[in-house]
Amino acid sequence: MAKTHPVNSYDGEPAKAGTSLRALNQLELAPHDFWRVDVEAADFTEEDTRLTRKPLIYYSLVFKIWYDIALGTHISYAAAHLQITSHPIAVVSPTAMKCTAFPLRPTSLEEVTTAVRAALQSNYANARIEVAQCPDLRRAPFNLASEGLCGRPVIADIGGQPNLFPRPLLDKKYSMIDIAKDHMQMSLKQGMLIGAGAGPFHVVGQNSELAPNVAWKDAFDNVTNLTRYAKINKGSLSGSVACEKCPSTDCALMMNLFGSSGLPGEVIKVTARKRTGSTASFTDVIRFALHEHFGDARPVSLGGVFVIRKGKANFHVMPDFPPDNELPFDSREQLNDWLTYHDFSVYGDGKNDEIVCLSVLHSADPDKQMGLRMEHTHCFSLGDRGGHYHYDLEDEEVEYEGYFNVAETIYRVDRPEVTLQRDLHD
Repeated sequence: MAKTHPVNSYDGEPAKAGTSLRALNQLELAPHDFWRVDVEAADFTEEDTRLTRKPLIYYSLVFKIWYDIALGTHISYAAAHLQITSHPIAVVSPTAMKCTAFPLRPTSLEEVTTAVRAALQSNYANARIEVAQCPDLRRAPFNLASEGLCGRPVIADIGGQPNLFPRPLLDKKYSMIDIAKDHMQMSLKQGMLIGAGAGPFHVVGQNSELAPNVAWKDAFDNVTNLTRYAKINKGSLSGSVACEKCPSTDCALMMNLFGSSGLPGEVIKVTARKRTGSTASFTDVIRFALHEHFGDARPVSLGGVFVIRKGKANFHVMPDFPPDNELPFDSREQLNDWLTYHDFSVYGDGKNDEIVCLSVLHSADPDKQMGLRMEHTHCFSLGDRGGHYHYDLEDEEVEYEGYFNVAETIYRVDRPEVTLQRDLHD
């Protein structure tokens, strides 16, 4: 039976004024656990009694009500003369940047392994995907800032390629820690971020490819920052690459982040060796298989890390921004010609020369309305090899090992007004 509740109370208790999204963290809850509905009337009718009531939170003159996800379905509510649908939710951000959150339908690790297994085995002579305990990723060859990938896994897509094309928007500077705290609603008790994006040119002095790799414990300013960035050496006639530690947790223009509590636990382990198929990108094999299995109606998003243990792969590294008289970029082709391309080898000789790749990928863009970058992988090594991963080159020699987790929510932060029809690098 449908129930009508006063909007200014919850189970008979008055709503508390002055609370915010951060209060959910103190309650050991997080926004991606719930749907949200805005109610501006005196009362509302719950039309679906399968939902479980969660605490009511008050903002200024608008009441925000959070619900359990309830099987990933679209649930409608009536509030006086308003008909409100809780899908997707538009998060009220503590800052001026707009943020939209999309809670994903729960997908088990086993479902993902089943969906991807055949594609991997058809593309590599030796391939295996399974649910396994995550190794300590702080150790070589992964060298992450956190031990694992578990604990409220979420993904954020910040900014985007329209901030680079047709003209770089140099006011688009972001703090990854602030994004985690204010938009991804991550806990200050413990967390981690990895991913791919553009480096903080305002800090390192030039444009670059960023491989975020940070963790914190007990406070957002208690950060272990192992982030690296790949840049083109200024003045280098050959366009040589340097891969260096980044002194900042900032980024710019665009960023794709996977975040979690960084805890150990079960994850998806993937190993592949000796490519025999035509799909040269390791991440594309996984992404295409997920899309074929789940379709557009059920997006599945993964984040994680893989290493190239052996073989050769192709990468690009952005040079510094062109002078104003060479802008804007006239076309996608001109932008891609501006990039520098590099083939880096891994010899697999046990000398810790593996290339570490931090990846975020989606099987589909929810309702094709979030303007997501469908896959983004940035890499680093302990030497001067790094950048944006494209694909492997030596079919016979390539060998990958990766660990991934399934995100519960996608956060779209500061989405550009313009949406590109496809990735600039496709």
